[in-house]
Amino acid sequence: MPGGVRQDYSQQGGHRWRILPLPNASIKEGGAIKASIVDNVNQQVTIIEVGTQAAVIASTLTTIMTYTALVRTLVPRIVISGDLPAKVFLVFNTVTIETRRLTASREVEFGYIYPMFMEIGDIVDIKVQHEFAGETGAYESTLHGLPSEA
Repeated sequence: MPGGVRQDYSQQGGHRWRILPLPNASIKEGGAIKASIVDNVNQQVTIIEVGTQAAVIASTLTTIMTYTALVRTLVPRIVISGDLPAKVFLVFNTVTIETRRLTASREVEFGYIYPMFMEIGDIVDIKVQHEFAGETGAYESTLHGLPSEA
């Protein structure tokens, strides 16, 4: 998982908490897990970053959005749209972690049941590449997230 941390959620007393294992914790099957509660995630998910690129030429990998986490951030959803079918690359700290195809629907989504966790300084890039020679495409990307001060 991006960020190298598995996230679990617990609900108690009407609050939903994000629980992260402590560094160097050893987890044994059927055993207890040492963890720290780092923040309440009942907050509203908002649009954190929007990117556009109006003239993507054929066969050229082009960045349409970059987000650098200034605080710890949960990212449950990234939506990409464009006017030409293309390959869409989700790049986390310079490593492509997922690829999708933008098809006739003209929209693709990277959506996560357990949001992608970003530490301060982590970088997410959305890149596209289409293969329509002589055509230029316009693409947009929206990153939805939950910044955390914890």
